[in-house]
Amino acid sequence: MATEEQTNALQAQATVSSSISIVSSATVTYYLLQEKGWFGGDNGHFDADPHRVRTMNLVLILSVIDMLASSHWLMGELGDTSDAFCDYQGFMIQWWALAGIVWNGCMANSLYNWLVLKKTPEQLARHVYYHVALTVGGCGIVAVVLLGLDHYAFANLWCWISADYNAERFYCFYFILFLTWAYNGFVFISVANAAKDATGNREAQKKLQTKLKLFIGAFVLSWFFGGVNRTLQFFDSSHFIILYLHVFFVPLQGFFNALIYGGLFEEDSPLRLQIKFFFYKYCHPPSDKRNERLSQTEGALLTSRRGSFQSETVFDKEASIYTVTFNLGEANLDEVRPLGAWLPRGHDVYIVCLQECMCLQELREAIQEHLGGPEKFSAFHNEIGSTNKRLGFHGYIALMVFARTEDVESGAFAPLQSLRDNVKQGANLGVYTASNKGSVAFPFGYHDSTFAVMGCHLASDNKGKSRFSQRNKNTYRMLGKSVLTDVDTGLDANLLFHHTICLGDMNFRVRGQPEQLLTWVAEASKREAEIAETKDWVSKRYGLLAPPLPDFKQDESPSPDDDFDIPILSEPQRKKLIAPSYPCEAAWGVLLDREELTRRLRHPH
Repeated sequence: MATEEQTNALQAQATVSSSISIVSSATVTYYLLQEKGWFGGDNGHFDADPHRVRTMNLVLILSVIDMLASSHWLMGELGDTSDAFCDYQGFMIQWWALAGIVWNGCMANSLYNWLVLKKTPEQLARHVYYHVALTVGGCGIVAVVLLGLDHYAFANLWCWISADYNAERFYCFYFILFLTWAYNGFVFISVANAAKDATGNREAQKKLQTKLKLFIGAFVLSWFFGGVNRTLQFFDSSHFIILYLHVFFVPLQGFFNALIYGGLFEEDSPLRLQIKFFFYKYCHPPSDKRNERLSQTEGALLTSRRGSFQSETVFDKEASIYTVTFNLGEANLDEVRPLGAWLPRGHDVYIVCLQECMCLQELREAIQEHLGGPEKFSAFHNEIGSTNKRLGFHGYIALMVFARTEDVESGAFAPLQSLRDNVKQGANLGVYTASNKGSVAFPFGYHDSTFAVMGCHLASDNKGKSRFSQRNKNTYRMLGKSVLTDVDTGLDANLLFHHTICLGDMNFRVRGQPEQLLTWVAEASKREAEIAETKDWVSKRYGLLAPPLPDFKQDESPSPDDDFDIPILSEPQRKKLIAPSYPCEAAWGVLLDREELTRRLRHPH
């Protein structure tokens, strides 16, 4: 029997552990609901691939269950103030604590069905309803039966199943816990084996295994000492240290789940960034030395990135940088030859962005040889992805930069250090984010200028459904989460360099009838060629890019929605649309007004 001091310590610990779990689960719940469009948020993430939608919903349900269980553990011995209140506390703890255990098993089952059994998103979505019914309904029925049998009483720490009913404790709770432990262990082994080849690289395998170990470890740790304590009570024995560990770890399961599923262990997760910001802003005492060091670091960083990178003399010659992006569509090396058709010789720096590349090493070597070999051009590269298709990969997202070797050796061209040069934005596997979509970056200095190059492959439309919002989120994360400097200033990467080059398969659509769009492309190209040799071609080209000023009635104007339904225009309408409202007609501007991103910028409402 615990002394009064020990009881007070147990209750204090229950309050602290439960409060931490409630705050952690509430943070994850708020973030996910905001992603669904609540609280004025954007539902862009939930318009993404079905695996991501399902995973976020599973985590959202787990967070709500954790909050419900923790809020009743928080009450501690207050449940013993009356029989009715004790029955209520015992009923709610039995219901939601057991629901948390069962839901962990359901999440493991969802992972197993997806990665091992390869079930379709539709099948997996239906399983969620079954899992909810089993978890909420099944656990609720068990709790109701125990309430009807009047089995709830004060149980040392809080009200739960009375110590007089050890068989009910075991079969209605701990037997289910042990089964779930065993099943989750089986899933861990099965998924790890299935993903050995599917992840495609050792780093991804390591991340997957780490997340799976955390998933299992946190679940076991949360309930291990509770199981030991209840087992000792079965034999009419109890030890304070075991009681303390029980009350310390069991209410913390919401905190553990928030860390793992909320993404504290993932470098650019929203939860981790929020916590880092909180501690940086509120928990670091002001220090003149620290502020001085921070100011010196930021000043040196901004100076080096915005103009100090230069060779011994001011560069006053022309240099040519050639950029190209190419979605290979899983093509082999022979299918992309001849390289000269899309990589002409004669430039000083080549920036090549590839998507869905299944022959990365061979192509990189072939390009370097095409440009003259290592003696002429030095190669730099960065990539994410895999050549294995089992988890939805279609090849690498790669960025290759080739610079003249003489410039590299003289120091005129040099790569710059970066803290985070890739952002994975692919399928959410529950335990880590895949790299089948995302971005890679390469910062460098060239003579007296600095460059940030970002190559990307953004979300594509899915079965006719526009994912414009998700593409915008991908772009936002690409710019905000890439840290292309040796100190993280919190500024977007494009603000820290003289020049930022973004290229890749961004999947933004030009909406309209193909015949009309091709006609506009042909007319704009013809007009471009006509003004290329004129003296005032710069101002005229601005006219080509200018937005059109159509003289349409309101009901005839193109819709600003994501999916434009633009009919083929009649000749009078077309002439009105490209009327010479600028120094020359807005030939390209007409076409750009059908491109979804440009149009949304021009017509935000």
